[in-house]
Amino acid sequence: MLASTGDFLLANDRVMAVVDALEHPHYFAPSGGALIDLVTVEGNRDSLTHIFQATGLLPRDAVRYTEHQFVEEGDIKALVLRGHLDGEPRHRVVTRYEIRPCEPGLRLRTEIYNGTPEPTMWTVSDGLFWGGRSNIPFTPGPGRGYTYPPLDLANVDGLIEETPYVIGTIHGVPGSAYVDVACNLEALQGFNGEKISAMGTPRHVVQPRDYEVFERFIGVVDGASVGPAADLALELRQQIHGEPWTTLSGKLVLAADDGRVDDEVRVTVFVSEGTTQMAEEARTPWTQITPGPDGRFSVRVPAGRPYVVEVRAFGRTVLARDVRVGSTPGDVGTLEVPPAAQLSVSVTLDGAPANAWVFLHPADEQTREAVTARMMEQGVLCAPMLGSQNGESPACNRLIARNGAFLLTVPPGHYDVYAAAGPFRTIAREPVRIQPATSRSVSLALSSLPLRPAGSLAADLHVHGAGSFDASISPSEQLEAILASDLDIAIISDHNVVQDYTALARTRGVQERLRLISGIETTGLILFDYVPGVSFPKVIGHWSFWSLPYVPDAPYRGAPWDQLIEPGTLFTRMYEAGMSEHGLIQLNHPWSVLEVGRDLAFSSAIGLDATRPLTSDYDGTAASLFNRKPEGSRFRNSDYHVQEVMSGTDNARYQAYRAFWFYLLNQGVIRGGTASSDSHGLARNMVGSPRSIVFTRTTVTDFDEEVFNADIRAGHVLGTNGPIIEASLIDGEGKTFRPSVNPFTPGSDARLRLRVTAAPWVPVEEIRIVVDGSVRRVLSAELHHPADPFGKDGLLRYEGELRVSELLPAAGKDAWIVIEAGHPLVPNADLDCNGIPDTGDNNGDGVIDWRDVDRNLDEVIDEKDLDTDGNGKISSADEPARCKTAVGPLQDPRPGTDRNEPRYHFAAVQQIAAASLIRMASGYPTAFTNPFLLDLDGVAGFRGPQQ
Repeated sequence: MLASTGDFLLANDRVMAVVDALEHPHYFAPSGGALIDLVTVEGNRDSLTHIFQATGLLPRDAVRYTEHQFVEEGDIKALVLRGHLDGEPRHRVVTRYEIRPCEPGLRLRTEIYNGTPEPTMWTVSDGLFWGGRSNIPFTPGPGRGYTYPPLDLANVDGLIEETPYVIGTIHGVPGSAYVDVACNLEALQGFNGEKISAMGTPRHVVQPRDYEVFERFIGVVDGASVGPAADLALELRQQIHGEPWTTLSGKLVLAADDGRVDDEVRVTVFVSEGTTQMAEEARTPWTQITPGPDGRFSVRVPAGRPYVVEVRAFGRTVLARDVRVGSTPGDVGTLEVPPAAQLSVSVTLDGAPANAWVFLHPADEQTREAVTARMMEQGVLCAPMLGSQNGESPACNRLIARNGAFLLTVPPGHYDVYAAAGPFRTIAREPVRIQPATSRSVSLALSSLPLRPAGSLAADLHVHGAGSFDASISPSEQLEAILASDLDIAIISDHNVVQDYTALARTRGVQERLRLISGIETTGLILFDYVPGVSFPKVIGHWSFWSLPYVPDAPYRGAPWDQLIEPGTLFTRMYEAGMSEHGLIQLNHPWSVLEVGRDLAFSSAIGLDATRPLTSDYDGTAASLFNRKPEGSRFRNSDYHVQEVMSGTDNARYQAYRAFWFYLLNQGVIRGGTASSDSHGLARNMVGSPRSIVFTRTTVTDFDEEVFNADIRAGHVLGTNGPIIEASLIDGEGKTFRPSVNPFTPGSDARLRLRVTAAPWVPVEEIRIVVDGSVRRVLSAELHHPADPFGKDGLLRYEGELRVSELLPAAGKDAWIVIEAGHPLVPNADLDCNGIPDTGDNNGDGVIDWRDVDRNLDEVIDEKDLDTDGNGKISSADEPARCKTAVGPLQDPRPGTDRNEPRYHFAAVQQIAAASLIRMASGYPTAFTNPFLLDLDGVAGFRGPQQ
């Protein structure tokens, strides 16, 4: 829950609701006055993110509340808020939150008055911020339900639809379901999306001194299914609009004793208006329900219509039956679900039960085709789908074997069962053929390997849990994943709120073997005009800060508000809020695409051009914002300490992140490089992959956070998802230097000493020596490769020395050296000419050009950006325009397809669930050192080779 001291509480005998105080704004709203918590009195945890009021998509269209008033009218209690649209104070707004006895929610009424002399077009809407990887919205409509078109901010008009109600449900964890029903309208109008929906009145021209009114009921029920919320919605519509409903019942029977019938993954029921003879996209989904323990289900549906009752098991339709209901209750009868099977998994580490990751992968195409599915049509593909991709174990096709054991129900098929527990252990695999209505047991044994570098700690500097708006995994489940990944340190960096896991670690009894540090990832959501020369407002991306004081009853749990400010001001606010002077500021995923129209990285938001020198002073250009010191700030925007170079298990944007890091090094802007998972759950980015190996004198048992942070800040870090690089530079006088952000001047006969090791299942195909951003030497023939990827031998891949003088460019300039190891980099091009690679050979024709741009990216690409000659067609005639405005995606090494090759095994335990089979991704072996900074120009200090 987000509630804090000073917020507004509305409660009756059935529900509790929290509206944030006017000075406690959250997420997209410029002020408080939004609904942030809503839960039944005795029900599941609150899973609401944010419901706020707006008249459009731009920041100026959101409501800013300035006054509040409590009203009591007998048993009726109300909170009345007054304010105006953020961009026009003359557009005055009043919203009334009203709660009555015995009602399962709140009545809301919003009035907006046009106080200007000009007519204006409004849609008075609730902005329903689902967050992503959390609540999933559901709306009735042909081909809708859990399906909706991708959000295209450039074409919102094409997304507007009508719906009788919208429901948000959470799957895979205990939670609540929410329903929004219009009271003064026949239907809601707006758009629906995975991360945010806007539902309200039809767009309407409001004349001067006229007004618009939106009345609705927002309710809450317990449970993950749509069914109870849809029942409430239909009851409301009957009372408000006189629409009749009736019930449709049935019973599901499992063909064998192979699992729980009340498990929504094992079996769930969809009810859609239409017939089995109709195409699915022509049917109108009305509800979805998971049966009770006895297999029975009962749902409300509009009366007098034909329906298809569809039963799904493990995400796939296993039967569908036509039924027509009149004005009296209908019964679809008994429905038998095909049998599944039971799989018992046990894992040992060095002979004792231990936490570990377990993965099921189809071992043949027949099984893959039979078990690939999505959870409620949303998100990612899983093969097999054993649980919600956003939920707790099992999630998608993987699980956490707590203390070494797990029992689960699976669809029949031929699988490879893998176990893994971090890069310093072996992996194990057991092929199994699972027949219907049978039980199988699999035992997997892992062993520790002598790979951990002496004097180091394994840290994941970017980990999320349910405190984030886009995550639903509980802190306790994320802790189990951290333990399974063999981490020493984890920075808990939830979006816009501080969380504390130390009490949880004590309860679990792991406080002496694991350090969990409270931090935050600030996340720009409110667009504002701070970038010169651009027509669309921006945000400043994502930043991590640690450590921060955790204040359980304070707004944002102790952090400051982080919107509508430049980075330097944000840094200042964090220190003023109590961040340690020895804390760290990290630039996260530093070159990223848009998400919901917002840049995820400051550097790409301001449009830095890595082909041009940085300016040290602000000169009014967008690029000079990087070094700008905002008025009243202690810091410049560039005064962060480290940046992520590897972020995310699939490592999909590594080439972009390293290019930006290399650019800064060449400019003499020295920041340490880190590696983090950015994990939000079990199925997407896996906690601990990649990770930062921090070389430090402190230990877990005698932990000194100041020392730990100082070593990260100094660049004593190896980023890796498997390979281990131990690099040192030895000069002619016998001095030894290791990677760091501290420059030095080596002797003339200095040698670069390298030792590369890896677990047998981690392929290391080459070592790259990068000097000043260019690969100067590749070592591949010299590498050793283990014979058995499941064994314990063959850890050493390379050991040797190279003369530094043979690696450096022309003498007389400062230089830097970074070592990389792992898989060869796939060629990618810079189509938009900003110095950052952005597009690979995605169509496989051997040339990287406009034909490789994917127009189905999450960031929707406008076709006009590809039609560079303006003739209305995209063809080879558009290629001569050298720099493109539409780019992407990058291409990465593909996982192996041969079940016997090392790349297949690595991908099997590093794979993230993806949105399509075509774009399924996995991490590819990669490690990088921080730089050796060589001060060679005769001037004290490192200035960078391009200075």
